[in-house]
Formats: sequence, structure tokens, C-alpha cells
Amino acid sequence: MRVFAIDIMSGDRKPQELFKGCVESVRSYRDLKIAIVGKRTLIETLLAGTKLSDEERSRISIIPAETIVEMDESPAVACRKKPNSTVMIGTKSVKEGLVDAFFSPGNTGATLAASLYNLGRLKNVKRPAIGVFIPTKRKTKALVLDSGANMDCSPKYLKQFAIMGSEYYKIFFDKVDVRVGLLNIGEEEEKGNELIQDAYKHLQGLPYTFKGNVEPKHVSAGECDVVVCDGFVGNVYIKTYEATALTIMDYFKKAWKEKLLYKIGVIALKKKFDEIKRDFDPSEIGCAPLIGVAGNIFIGHGGSDGKTVASAVRTMLKCVDKNPLERIVESVEEYD
Repeated sequence: MRVFAIDIMSGDRKPQELFKGCVESVRSYRDLKIAIVGKRTLIETLLAGTKLSDEERSRISIIPAETIVEMDESPAVACRKKPNSTVMIGTKSVKEGLVDAFFSPGNTGATLAASLYNLGRLKNVKRPAIGVFIPTKRKTKALVLDSGANMDCSPKYLKQFAIMGSEYYKIFFDKVDVRVGLLNIGEEEEKGNELIQDAYKHLQGLPYTFKGNVEPKHVSAGECDVVVCDGFVGNVYIKTYEATALTIMDYFKKAWKEKLLYKIGVIALKKKFDEIKRDFDPSEIGCAPLIGVAGNIFIGHGGSDGKTVASAVRTMLKCVDKNPLERIVESVEEYD
């Protein structure tokens, strides 16, 4: 039976909201235990006010953590000063084998710092990376990494991102031939800065289908499965992607109110709009794996709610059950 630790104290939403996702997950998966990380008294109060069967209640436990790392705190400093914070306690629980995976929607840098402090990197991995799944026109998902863990990278880091991302993608989607693209401002080999040009040469020799330089339009078209970039570019790309999707949906909401004809059109296309919304909704995947650390760590959006937690648990089950860590170690050793 899998055991997942869920940090309900961090993030932008109230703990009560994230707690709902924990309860939903226990009810959805009878072979799953949830260890809720946070203030014991609060969690006990929430449990007391929730209708659970004896069997469901037996699969919920509490891992006490009295503090959190705030969004505006320095991750490294906060982790040292707050050893009892949710991210430190959660990642330590993974190290000690108390849980199979840990999820937090809090300070991303703190989750990274705590993971490195308590778990360290996988063998031969130079830098871990955050992998974010985004939808494509082909109804597939593209894995973008790094999406925020490493602001400054070397060509060798990007090469490892390609290796780790490809192996993760293979396992997650049961796909043999993985297509890798290097995110750039143009398709030509000579495009981009020195980092990207050097990384291009490193990625050419890998045992994956290298699509060369790709622009965002190629990613959206589903022309590659794994998208490699440094953490700064990746984070801006993901946030722009999400913001654009929200802006488009806002246009439709405004059109609904403007004219009766528009309202009729929106109603007629409601099923399609709902489908598009699901595709672009970050809560459908729920989390982003931190790939390259020696344990199963998953990062959530700051605005995660109960639905997001439930989706994250579903994603975590798929990742953990297929055990990608061992394969990543083998591939980095073989191809790097």
C-alpha cells in the first residue's frame, strides 16, 4: 500500500481546502494511505468534522509540522532556520522511508532546497529539474524541463535534463520512442545564445529522436515529447502559457455577457470549451515532479485547491508505481 505525504499548510489556499483533496483521495483509492503534514491540532479538528468510515480514517495519519516556509523567504536560509517546517519534515519522511512520496504547493525553492538537504541528488545527476506537463494539439502532453529549479545552466545540465526527462516520459506514458526538442528562438542550428548552441551539440548524440531547436509553436503542435531549456526560460514559458490560456477563457466569459448571439454560440460550444478548459487547467495534472533528487518529490501550484491535490495524488500514483528513479540513474550513467 502506497503512502503519500501531503503538505496542506503551504500555498495560497487555506489548509481546509487542501484537506478536502486528501479525503477525496483516500475515498478514491482503497490501496492508498495519506499522511497529512501540518499542525496536528488543526488536522485533528478537520478530521473530527469530516464523515469518514473507520476504514477510511485508518488510512489517514498526521505528520506534525508546526511551521511553513513563506513565499517571500530565502529557501536555503529558511530551511536551515526552520527544521520543523512542512517541506523539511515532508522530505525527511521520504528519506526515512515513512512515505513513498511528498507533495507541497508551497515555496518551490524551499521544496527544492529541503529535497537536496534531506535526500540529495540521484547518482551522477548534476542538477535536479522541475518537469511540467503541458497539453498539445495532438491531445498528448509535452514535458518541459527545467521549469524553474536552475536559473543558470551549462550545456551538460541541459543534456542531463534531456536524459532524465526522456526516461521519465517513457515510463510515465509507456512510450518507446521519445522526441526531444531544445527550446529556442528559431529552428536553425546556429540560432540562440552560446548555451543553447553548445547544448545542441550535446543533445545530438543521445539515443532519442532529437528534433533540434523548437519554438513554442512546435511544442503546442505536439512535435516533441520532451522540451529542454534552462529554469529561467522554462518558468517564463510555462507561466506565459498558463496566462495566455486564462486570458482566452476570460474573453469567452466577457463575450457571454455582451450579446445574446454570443451567449447562444458559447452555449452551443460549451462541451468543446469545457474540453479546452480541462486541457489547459493545471489542476488536471496537479503537480510537477522534481526529477533528479533521490526520492519522489512533487511540486504543486501555489493556488492548489482540493481538486488539485486529488489530481496530484492520481499523477503521483502513476509515477511512483512505475519507479522511474532507478531507470534515470542507469540512463544518466550510460549516456552522459
